[in-house]
Amino acid sequence: MMEGFDRKWNKNSTTNPTATYTNLSHGEYQFLVRGIDKDKVSQARKLTIIIHPPWYKTNIAKVFGGLLAFLITFAGFQLYKQTFRRIEVEKMNEKKMQFFINISHEIRTPLSLIIDPLEKLISLPSNAENQRLFGIMHQNANRIFRLINQLMDVRKLDKGKMLVKFQETDLCSFISNIAESYNYLATSKEITLEVIKEKSTIKAWIDPLNFEKVITNLLSNAFKFTNTGGKITVYISELKRSAQIIVEDNGIGIKKTDSEKIFNRFYQVNSKETRNITGTGIGLHLSRSLVELHKGRLFAEPCENITGSRFIIQIPLGNKHLVKEDLITSENMLPAPSQAFLDIPTSSKLQNTPSKPQSTYKIMVVEDELEIRNYLVEELKPLYKVIAFENGKQAHSCLLKEMPDLILSDIMMPEMDGITFCKKVKNHIETNHIPIILLTALSKEEDKAEGIETGADMYLIKPFSTNFLKKSIVNLLENRNKIFNKWKNKNEKYELDPIDIQSHDEILIQKVMTIIRDNISNNDLNVEMLADGVGISRVHMHRKLKEITNQSARDLIKNVRMKQAAYILVNKKINVSEVAYSLGYSSLSHFSTTFKSYYGISPKEYAEQEQNNTQTEQS
Repeated sequence: MMEGFDRKWNKNSTTNPTATYTNLSHGEYQFLVRGIDKDKVSQARKLTIIIHPPWYKTNIAKVFGGLLAFLITFAGFQLYKQTFRRIEVEKMNEKKMQFFINISHEIRTPLSLIIDPLEKLISLPSNAENQRLFGIMHQNANRIFRLINQLMDVRKLDKGKMLVKFQETDLCSFISNIAESYNYLATSKEITLEVIKEKSTIKAWIDPLNFEKVITNLLSNAFKFTNTGGKITVYISELKRSAQIIVEDNGIGIKKTDSEKIFNRFYQVNSKETRNITGTGIGLHLSRSLVELHKGRLFAEPCENITGSRFIIQIPLGNKHLVKEDLITSENMLPAPSQAFLDIPTSSKLQNTPSKPQSTYKIMVVEDELEIRNYLVEELKPLYKVIAFENGKQAHSCLLKEMPDLILSDIMMPEMDGITFCKKVKNHIETNHIPIILLTALSKEEDKAEGIETGADMYLIKPFSTNFLKKSIVNLLENRNKIFNKWKNKNEKYELDPIDIQSHDEILIQKVMTIIRDNISNNDLNVEMLADGVGISRVHMHRKLKEITNQSARDLIKNVRMKQAAYILVNKKINVSEVAYSLGYSSLSHFSTTFKSYYGISPKEYAEQEQNNTQTEQS
């Protein structure tokens, strides 16, 4: 019997005096053996058996396993904390970015009323001191504008919507021109600014508009952190496979521990030297992101032997590393970049050919900001008859009464915003021909797309130039007169709008109108049916109708049906439901809703009103 394992004695015969145990756990056992002869039982003999545990069940293994489990748990907890902290930092950065963008939108409107009038003052004759003061104001106003644009650029980079177009550029002349625009700032701060070029010409493929932002940010930082009497040097050189630009200053410098952190978004060095220097903390982050779009790198390091810092840009030579679709050749070069600090404009620079007076035209201004509304009215009043409203609801209520030739509207307004107002204008038969210019501080691509999709003819971002706005108004009015003619008198109420078209376009319109007339009662009449009948693609049909009639195929079909409905209601003695079904409407409510959106009243009210007018005229 095995004590601790067997509960009773096991009997074996003398022919098989063995005991076998195969499933003993580790530990100490006592094996007892005794003999039995009839009724006699011998004294039990005892054998001590010790079974050692496997290595993984030893005490040392248990301690090690517990320690390992603790370390894994601790590491997992730390990883969770870091992930949670990273998510919280990302959320906080997103909130900061959204806050800055919201503030930027608010700043754009008053900035419009600073830059544009200031440019007008600069263009006027004045003494040298006034010109100097105006120049300082103009430079700082543009600095605010650049900061706003930096915030927008960071958002575009986050969304992957930053547009880059590369062209071969001489870095030496490109950077020298930017540096020259800082001469006034260098003189005022008594700082020496020098550009050292290894060669007279170093060609590289860059996006001038975005790369200028990088150089501007680095130079602005250098001036910000360099004391009076200091020196800033820009080195331009060519390495084996890349071009290198170094912006070096002998300012307060940076620590090695901060050389990477300064490129983090919103990071600012906290030291007694930088405590009184303010900034947004996004300039270097944006600069590195833009350099990386050029497949290059931007890094910082302390200056050797002297106090100061060096920012180094390295971008590959040639264009094999770039996407072919992003390259721009000499046939379609981008415009030259704007300068970081603009020269004080003279009257000759800002003189524009005055727009031809159009006193017969009426412009509707819709803007909730009193100052900018009054400013627009004063600027346009010498050229046009101007009416102004503070929101879309007020403007829409007077739209049919005033019938302006062009609408100038803000987007963000109380009661009815500009997008809703634009939709209502473009969906009404009497007003869908009116050009609309949207003015807004919203500069995201999706905002622009939404504005254009509603039918707006132009989308201007604040701050804007009134000279550009005036010329845009002239062009829109002239172009609209070429492609669309309004009804001339009441007798043409039920006729289609006269269209000024060329002979091949006239043939196309005749075919389209024949198909519409023959299928006007067909509920399936649409652009596909028109395209199939004429023998062109759906996209081509839509584009041609838009060019010729300024209407989509759907709107053209709707216009014809509504005019035909108005004619039948007045001249035929049939009820509204019969009119609806005869014009391809399977739903009476849909017909009534569409009719009311075009004429402002229901079909029944329209018929009664026209009959009353006819009786009044006859009497």
